[in-house]
Amino acid sequence: RDKRSAETKPVNLKGVVTHRMNVKDWERHGVCEEFDENGKLTIRDRYKNDQLQGVCEEFYKNGKREEGALKDGQRHGVSKGFYKNGKLEVRARYKNDQLHEIREKFFDNGKLLIRERYKDGQRHGVCEDFYEKGTLQTIQHYKNCSVSGLRVALYSDGNTDTQEGTKIYTTLR
Repeated sequence: RDKRSAETKPVNLKGVVTHRMNVKDWERHGVCEEFDENGKLTIRDRYKNDQLQGVCEEFYKNGKREEGALKDGQRHGVSKGFYKNGKLEVRARYKNDQLHEIREKFFDNGKLLIRERYKDGQRHGVCEDFYEKGTLQTIQHYKNCSVSGLRVALYSDGNTDTQEGTKIYTTLR
């Protein structure tokens, strides 16, 4: 087999580049990009020996953007999604293509909305929801994706509810 490196840039009927691909030894290698019909970047991937590897990005017409780390073609590491104003919308960690450790979702004002913990793709540990102003709303424990232990709700008026199984405890401040 002939050992070659090249960059391909096919164009559409308007003469606009539709994608750019780096090839080494007849396999995708390096940065590969796709463009819409007007030449606007839609996808930027990184390849090593024809496998997705490193940070890959996707750009949407509505202005949103996502990026994720890949290893051997699977999500591995931190992935992020962004609002069109550029602020972080979601951040999650993956291991072997499954959610692992912490996943956080944010309001468009940048304040934390949800913080969840995962183990091998399943909710596991303390999960928290927040009000838009940033104060804690609920705390729930999970074990292997099942509700486990107490659920505490903290209301904006100062009251709290605690649930364990089917029992509800209300505390007034």
